[in-house]
Amino acid sequence: MSQAGSPGAGNQTPAELGGLIAKQAFDLAELQQELKKAFPTVQSRIAVLENASRSTVGSVASLSMQVSAISGALADIQKSLDTLTAQTPVSGLPDPVANTSPSPPSVAAGSAASPVQAHPQSEPNLVSPRPFDGDFNRCRGFLAQCGLLFTHQPSRYSSDGSRIALVMSLLVDEALSWAIAAVEGNLSLATDYAQFKREFQAVFDHPVDGKDAASRLLGLSDAIKDLIVRDCPETLNDLISLALQMDSRLQERRTDRVHRSSPRQPSHRPATE
Repeated sequence: MSQAGSPGAGNQTPAELGGLIAKQAFDLAELQQELKKAFPTVQSRIAVLENASRSTVGSVASLSMQVSAISGALADIQKSLDTLTAQTPVSGLPDPVANTSPSPPSVAAGSAASPVQAHPQSEPNLVSPRPFDGDFNRCRGFLAQCGLLFTHQPSRYSSDGSRIALVMSLLVDEALSWAIAAVEGNLSLATDYAQFKREFQAVFDHPVDGKDAASRLLGLSDAIKDLIVRDCPETLNDLISLALQMDSRLQERRTDRVHRSSPRQPSHRPATE
């Protein structure tokens, strides 16, 4: 049995085999030449790809750093929002319980609850009191009007200093002179509203009533005393009519008093012959 081999290999002569080997050697040489020519191009392309890869890696690293920075900033913002939400959970929002319940909360419940700063837009716009000049009869009303501002505008007048500043800004004449001297002499009056109010009332809260009114009536003239002993008018027209009558009566008394006090002129009679 013959040995197996490549087809036709056993029929080739040594010369043919030598030519085939020479041809393959030539082909290998040409291939080497082509590889040598293509190698610089391939090498340059590899270098370009390496540079592009490095640039891509740098860009990815830069983007990663930016994403990390943005994530940190977002975390800080979220933390700040959580803190603000925890501090003012109901700021600017209506209280559903207050809207449905007609009865106001008790004093004990209001003192036990944590204080919530009122929103400025929810506070009424009240008119400031008329300037106070030191009139004793207006002291209580003036302080009451200031108290309304403090109660209904707590965000504006939350501190003692702001309340004292408002009161002093509404003082004129003798009242302002007293307040300036009092604060300069006792600096605590500029920071303690309760103490300032006590000193203010001690000086100006002396309305005319009771014995004070009686003592002032004793100082009136007899003409005024006689006229005021009348029944109180029931209507405005009656009051106006009474005032006109009293004014006319006073004018008549003044005229009579002038006539009585003027000296009489002696009469000159012609001498009789």
